[in-house]
Amino acid sequence: MGGMFNLREYILKLTMCSLTLGIWAFLAWIPHLLKNWALFNAPLAPFIGLSASLSEPWFSSEGTAWILKTYPLALIFGRYPGQDGNLSFLWLAFLPLVFFLPKGKSFARSPLVQLTMAGIIGVVFWILLRPSWMAPRYIFISLALLIPVVSCGVEQLYEREEKPYFLRTAILITTLFSFLFCTYPHINNGLVTKIWNLDVHDECALSGEYCGSFNKLNSIANSGARMYFAGYYGYWVRPDILQCQLSRSEKRSLDRIKDTNERWRYLLEKGVEYVVVDRLSHAKKAQEFSSASTPLWLTNELIIDDPKLLVWRIQPSDPEHSVKVKCNMSNSGGWKVSE
Repeated sequence: MGGMFNLREYILKLTMCSLTLGIWAFLAWIPHLLKNWALFNAPLAPFIGLSASLSEPWFSSEGTAWILKTYPLALIFGRYPGQDGNLSFLWLAFLPLVFFLPKGKSFARSPLVQLTMAGIIGVVFWILLRPSWMAPRYIFISLALLIPVVSCGVEQLYEREEKPYFLRTAILITTLFSFLFCTYPHINNGLVTKIWNLDVHDECALSGEYCGSFNKLNSIANSGARMYFAGYYGYWVRPDILQCQLSRSEKRSLDRIKDTNERWRYLLEKGVEYVVVDRLSHAKKAQEFSSASTPLWLTNELIIDDPKLLVWRIQPSDPEHSVKVKCNMSNSGGWKVSE
């Protein structure tokens, strides 16, 4: 009877804790729901109500297989398009130190073990559900839960009465080298000089190579210009160009067209003036547009050819191929596409 009472009390306590966490989690989600509703008219995007499904793979089957084979090294040393971050190699270097952790009375009830298992389960579920998505930022919480066990291992090593000076010195040197590896590329390319030199005002100093390329496009394109964009990093494009860009449904219609001339015709009819392709994340698209033949009724000019970005300006050279879609400013100040 006492065991049944304890079980009922445990279930009640678990339910109340889950309800409390759920309420606060919902409050934290409210800004994201409002943002998705305002921008996409889909509060639960991208899970529900957005045409771009989370099931869309980032890489080919061969690339995905290689990513799966190299877990967890891919999280630490990977440099995949769209990855944008890694788990520190210190985690892997200090992982053997978990054997210095003292053995508790109950392995399953150890908070450290529970945190670690929760992190492992989260990563495994991500691998099973999204094997082609190499983006540690999407599973940051799960990865963060894997750090305390390694940190505690390092702490226990330093608190031992015996003095393993060799290991302690190796830990210190490894940590210092990690800071060096993280800062050297920025020092080497003059980033620190750009930041601290008051005479230099470069808005792209901390923004990477895409910023300069898109700023060049911003200075060339007219207001309300439409672009076809195959990439992920379009943050630096002017607001009017972003609002006027080819929609997802229009892109899918374009992908269904196999004839090269008809594809160019479709882009012109939709009012597209600039074809922008990220040559790293969309290498296949970059190759398609680079090798595509240009019909006589089209002027095709490569205006930006950077290590990461390709931009073509297309214009009709024959009045018979007229633009059927334009993008104009609305009364509210935004930009809308209309025929």
